[in-house]
Parts: sequence; C-alpha cells; structure tokens
Amino acid sequence: MNPIQIAALGAATALASAALAVPAHAAAAEDPPEVVVSEVVANGTGCGADARPLVHLENRSRRLTIEYPALYTQAGQVPQDNGTRPWVPRANRNCQVNLKLSYPAGWTFAVTRVGGMGYADLAERTTAKSIGTYYFAGMTETGEFQSALTGPLTDTYSYLDGVGSPNWSECGKTRALNVNARIQVDASKADRQSLSEMTLDATVANLEWRRC
Repeated sequence: MNPIQIAALGAATALASAALAVPAHAAAAEDPPEVVVSEVVANGTGCGADARPLVHLENRSRRLTIEYPALYTQAGQVPQDNGTRPWVPRANRNCQVNLKLSYPAGWTFAVTRVGGMGYADLAERTTAKSIGTYYFAGMTETGEFQSALTGPLTDTYSYLDGVGSPNWSECGKTRALNVNARIQVDASKADRQSLSEMTLDATVANLEWRRC
C-alpha cells in the first residue's frame, strides 16, 4: 500500500461510519433482500487486471464500498523510473467499475448517498478534484458526486453527499450498476520545483431497497 494511502485510513473510518448510519424510518421498514455481488469488471488508468477494485456489501446490503488499490496520480515535478523529473502540469486517472448484484425478483434499489475518501498532498496554487458518476446500464439517468481541493494542503479528505432525486433500478430486470471514479490534479500554476499527489481510496454509497 502507498504511504499516502495508509494515511487515508482515518478518513475511511469516518466516512464508513457516516454511510453506515440508517435513518430511523429506514430501520423500521422491511429488511432488504439477500444480495450478492455476482460480477465485477473494472477498466481504466487507475485499475485493471493488476489492480482490481474490491467490492463489499455491508449493513444488510444497505452500504456498498468500492476500494481502489491503485487510484493515484501526481502532477508537478514527477519522478520517473529512469531518474528524471519531467514537469507534468496536469494529471488524471480513472477507474470504471461495472458490477452486477444478484437479488430476488420483485425488488428495486437506488443510491441515496454517495461519496469518496482519500489523501491529498498539494503544493501552493495547485487544485485537485475527486469526481464520480454512476448509472444503471441501459438507462439514461446519471448521478454525479465530487470534491474539490486547493493547495497548500496535506491531509486526508472525505465527502458524502445526499442524492436529491434517486434513480431506481428497473423492476423486473437486473441491470449492472456502473461507477466511474476519477481524480485529477492541476499544478499548472504551481512552483516548478513542486510535486503534488492525490489518491482516491474508496467510493462509499448508501443503497435503499424497496419492493416493486
């Protein structure tokens, strides 16, 4: 694990605790069905065959967590394997995760809160963003969540946003949920001797289930 990923564990714990909380009215509702993550496909510059995301369902299928082992980018004077440090004014990486959930017929679900957690070490006059989108395969509605950071900053970050109008999965059809997570660092206005970096360690989403 990257050193700055280790530093993000505190933010991970805080965000996971927030996502775990279930409103009183939800707790009194019917329990969700048995749900299994049946398939995970990942592609992008920040994941793939050698850095597959880990997907967890917890809290009776009300919380979905996607962990990224290698979603990490650097801008500024970026060290290379050959010992050089070329100037990279902007950098970004992404991980697109396509996941299929298996559950009994007669149920539908929606993302009601979603956010991310990671670590940023940003030089002065450097900006960074963690941006995510999610949608059900074959459906046009798309949700977005993001966090913007400004240097100088050396700290963990986490955010969890409520979804105003949740998009529900289609009843009678099991469609894959796609989550595209992206991080970007802009050091174009920073000192030419500086180095800035950012991770996204996980995406966390609250899921609400109901009968069709």
